[in-house]
Amino acid sequence: MRVDSSLGNFKILITGDFVSPQKNGSNITRLEPLFSDLIPLFIEHSCVIANLETPLTKSGKPIRKVGPTLQSNPKYAKEINGLGINIVSLANNHIMDMGPSGLDDTLEALHQSGIQFVGAGRNLTEASTPLYIEYRDTTLAILALAEHEFSIAEDDRAGACPIDPIENYRQIKEAKKKCDLLVVILHGGNEYYSLPSPRMVDLCHYYVEIGADAVVCHHAHVPSGYENFKGAPIFYGLGNFFFQWLTPKPKDWYFGYMVSLDIAEKKIKSTTIIPYSQNYVENEGVKILHGMELAEWLERLAKISQWIADPKILNQKWQDFCEKQEKDYTNLFISRNRLESFLRSRWPILFYEKDGYFLLVRNLISCEAHREVLLQVLKNLVEK
Repeated sequence: MRVDSSLGNFKILITGDFVSPQKNGSNITRLEPLFSDLIPLFIEHSCVIANLETPLTKSGKPIRKVGPTLQSNPKYAKEINGLGINIVSLANNHIMDMGPSGLDDTLEALHQSGIQFVGAGRNLTEASTPLYIEYRDTTLAILALAEHEFSIAEDDRAGACPIDPIENYRQIKEAKKKCDLLVVILHGGNEYYSLPSPRMVDLCHYYVEIGADAVVCHHAHVPSGYENFKGAPIFYGLGNFFFQWLTPKPKDWYFGYMVSLDIAEKKIKSTTIIPYSQNYVENEGVKILHGMELAEWLERLAKISQWIADPKILNQKWQDFCEKQEKDYTNLFISRNRLESFLRSRWPILFYEKDGYFLLVRNLISCEAHREVLLQVLKNLVEK
């Protein structure tokens, strides 16, 4: 992908989880009025990248999975590009919600609208292919990865590029032969938890150590902190960019930040954080924060970043989080008394639908974020 070099500096803007209005329940007809605050900012950047966390399709059948399935009209692809968003990451846990045909429709809608994509494809080879962006004498590579839920590509199966430290090592090393800079976009973490787990920090550090020049994460639906590791910026969670939901969510759901990367002399010269609110008032759209609201928000983000920088605090926060999750995880496996044990053994349908239960257990084990919580909960129980 070659981008217009008449803008001056090579600037990339990366945003978090973007869900265009869904098939049911939305009264939004056009996107432009919801992004009027951001369009001038988009124009200043050579590339604007969003995590498109919904298939764009009128058809398709929802896959069997744990959690909600999302679906949006393909017409929004043209509107998304009209806003100035010219690249989307598809490596996330919802891109396959409408199956292979839903992904096909999505790729076609993006192609017809002139939007480049990275992180998903009709097989693992396509999904794991980086997107290369050329600007004057600089080549930037984008590699997008997702945790193992129900959207992951395989050799003969469509889906998203998975987090796989061994394969990611090969992918990054190969990409670095062809580019000057490489950005890893990572979709993972624990939902509604504003800190990365210690494992997540180690993983992001690993990507930098093997060649990433920046790592940007999303998925938790709440903003997290950032750090500079060995000269590379790491952002552990941008939060939602635009995600309309019909029922109330925690306050952090409605806030996030964009990251602007200013590139010159084949290096990331500076990074800028741009905080905003999204749909804080119904159908309000995305609004950049200013004044006291901005100052308070940045102060909180700085505090979260300080926690990330202190392994002792980060580990304690992680332990506290896992303790709060204990009942939710153990109730799936453990009978609390003899009566419950008897009922589970005789009439399991009272507690779970068999196939759905196995899907749930599979997701707890295969998804990195769920598995580490489950293991920590079990460890705590054994050591009590």
